[in-house]
Amino acid sequence: MGTFIILLIVSFFIGSTPSGYLVGKYFGKDIRKEGSGNTGATNTARALGKKAGLVTLAADLVKGMLPSLIPVFYSVGQLKWSGSTGTTQVDLQACLGLAAILGHCYSPFLFFKGGKGVATTLGAFLVIAPIQAVLGLACFIVVVRQFRIVSLGSVLGVILFVLLIMLDIPTAQGGLTKFASMAMGLIVISRHKANIYRILEGTEPRFKIPEALTKKTEAPIESAKE
Repeated sequence: MGTFIILLIVSFFIGSTPSGYLVGKYFGKDIRKEGSGNTGATNTARALGKKAGLVTLAADLVKGMLPSLIPVFYSVGQLKWSGSTGTTQVDLQACLGLAAILGHCYSPFLFFKGGKGVATTLGAFLVIAPIQAVLGLACFIVVVRQFRIVSLGSVLGVILFVLLIMLDIPTAQGGLTKFASMAMGLIVISRHKANIYRILEGTEPRFKIPEALTKKTEAPIESAKE
């Protein structure tokens, strides 16, 4: 049990590494003072460009993956709770992944502020429940392509992912895994509260289509008119 608590703390601090903030400092800016003030990949990309956003996204994914991989390479042992016979390796991975997400969203290095947890949640569950994670990611991609609202895709993707875990689709999950996924889902949705209000009001910023793509689609129309 002592080992598990230590690993929870380690996972929390892995997740709390302020990747977006550090990327911003590399570019000479405090990302907390840019755009929405969020340290996640979306705000970093809007404020500092696509490359900075991709680096932040990759770092946030890794912050979720690393803690979730610990029980694969290191024997944590079976945790025993009152009335239970123990936990599975996947349950342990889910708990460590949850700790990393809490660290990402409430980083002590940023006075307990941070990102919204989407990328870190995806990273953790690509290890823990890859099928459900990929289906949630697919939902995100479809929604963003259709509506061009990143926050809407994030929220709906997380909701689908949590539902799949809770309903044991396509594979059954342990009790702690379900608890962790539910907790992660609630954290991500709560971090998007302001975005949800703006979506309902119709004022949420939309993802901008690159001008190059717009020009390509306009050219055939002009030639058709001629």
